[in-house]
Amino acid sequence: MMRKCGLLVFWLVFGWTDAGADIVSPGYTIGEIATPGIATGGVVAVGESLFVGVGDFGVGTQSVVRIDADGTATALADGFNALSGFAYDPVGNRLLVGDNAYLDDLSFLPGTPETGETLYAIPDPFGTPASARRAVDLELLPAGSVPGLADIILDPADATGQTLLISDAGNFGSNAAQHNVFRLLGSDVSVLQDGFEFTGGLAASGDTLFIGESFFNATPGDPFNTDGRVFAVGLPDGSGVRSLLADGLDGLFALILASDGSLLATAGSTLVRIDPDTGEVEVVASGFEFATGLAESDGVIYAIEGGFSTAGPRVYSFALIPEPATWGMLGLGVLWLGVLRRRSQG
Repeated sequence: MMRKCGLLVFWLVFGWTDAGADIVSPGYTIGEIATPGIATGGVVAVGESLFVGVGDFGVGTQSVVRIDADGTATALADGFNALSGFAYDPVGNRLLVGDNAYLDDLSFLPGTPETGETLYAIPDPFGTPASARRAVDLELLPAGSVPGLADIILDPADATGQTLLISDAGNFGSNAAQHNVFRLLGSDVSVLQDGFEFTGGLAASGDTLFIGESFFNATPGDPFNTDGRVFAVGLPDGSGVRSLLADGLDGLFALILASDGSLLATAGSTLVRIDPDTGEVEVVASGFEFATGLAESDGVIYAIEGGFSTAGPRVYSFALIPEPATWGMLGLGVLWLGVLRRRSQG
């Protein structure tokens, strides 16, 4: 199983932390979003809806659900084994999801998986299907095509949304077993970056691709200690020399480009913000057992607590608390509206 080093297996064995269950996030209001099962894999926020994976690791045991603003959960697809990265394609109105476990990874469990280790596209994810669709019917590539798939993002150079950038933690097709970043258009695959120890999340602006990596940094008494770092490489080519942007993170799992242009990453027990120009790291939240999936919309951050505490994994939200000066301005605005209303009534 470790030959392909599926994401869930890797992090349960090597990425575990002993952090407490109490999450601290100064300057943010922390909320918890109910899911119909334990949250897992990726999470994507689009408008007022949240797309998230649910279910235990296993043979066909995981599903993708949409959670709307009123808390209603709609099952979109099921039959996944180990969900990983998610991405929404607004042009094609499809939700892209990855699965990073298949035959070898599941050989110790009963049953035979229908699919796994590939990419899927769920059409019309805002609709209300009569029943969840099966993952095997949504494959973009044959099962086993992307061993250890980690993350999926849209290539910003392709306005059609058809070109994808993906990271893996295993071999892709006939390529040697190594951790890479690929560009994928249809069935046409090209390697952009290779030689990573363990490739994690991806993010991209118009001219830069950001790549997260975790790597072993053995210390006395802790041979499986992992650190994380983020690289930057120029786009649209994406195959040039990569430069180190940030280092010394507590591992690295998910990486996204926030609406304010900064980078957000889940790193072991922490959620961090990274300046894409300087690499400066700021801790947004700490106290996770193991933070995994990550999303952001209109300044609100969503992160999956992947540590298996008594309550199990769940999704947390982090909304920025306005500065005192902002509250003052809001108060003045309310008072002024009151004055205007009285004048209009006089």
